[in-house]
Amino acid sequence: MRIVDRFVLIGVSTIVLSGLMLLGDSSLMRALGGLLLMLFLPGYVLAAALFPARCSLGWLERFFLSFGLSITVVPLLGLLLNYLPWGINFYSVLVSLSAFILLFSAVACYRRNKLPERERFRIRWQFGPGGTRFNRLLTVALLGIVIGVCGSLYCLAVAHKDGEKFTEFYILGPGGAAEGYPHQLKPGEKGRVILGIVNHEQRPVAYNVKILMNGSLKGQKGPVQLAHGGKWEGEVVFSGQKTRGNIKVEFVLTRDGEKSPYRSLHLWMDGR
Repeated sequence: MRIVDRFVLIGVSTIVLSGLMLLGDSSLMRALGGLLLMLFLPGYVLAAALFPARCSLGWLERFFLSFGLSITVVPLLGLLLNYLPWGINFYSVLVSLSAFILLFSAVACYRRNKLPERERFRIRWQFGPGGTRFNRLLTVALLGIVIGVCGSLYCLAVAHKDGEKFTEFYILGPGGAAEGYPHQLKPGEKGRVILGIVNHEQRPVAYNVKILMNGSLKGQKGPVQLAHGGKWEGEVVFSGQKTRGNIKVEFVLTRDGEKSPYRSLHLWMDGR
């Protein structure tokens, strides 16, 4: 295959993969397309643009360099997107990666075609009788490593798509923001905060919240029944103690009637 044909093929493949990832809902397609667009092609075209000559690097060095450069390029593109109006999302990352691959494919094609035919780099796979036994074994081992890495990444991206099971438990100030928490609570004075619970347990859960002040039970919320992905926020009111000094207001979350705490949060207040 001629040099220009190889980079035309890369460009066409990039456009096709991007289109399939944009239009298709298949997690398998997105996982496999993402592996190529993020972990190999950006580094490959960049290495080809930087080292177009045969004497610069061998095919084995280029292969590993492609992965290394890809791992470097993708975070840099993400950092750039973070400062642009589009931000970091699936579509902006996909478009920026595709544009990068197409641009450097054109640069690599131009630089290689400027070289004499005998100086252009070409990959020579050593499967035929001309290759040594070591080269054949090395090629097979390398392909096995690539297949293993791709399979592992696919399992992480698709087979475990449900993700970690956990519950969000948080405190907000009376205004509904992560600020304005009460810091002083005189005897008889009322304090107010908003508690929030978000269920990521992959199943329905019944939650209860206990309000403790210096270890003593002062109130309770619940049961709050939430389906997976469900969210609850509610105001909690507590009164200052008669004894002066520091007060530890603790919010203890339990689930499904369990006695042991599942999550806990606390605030320190000045009771003077």
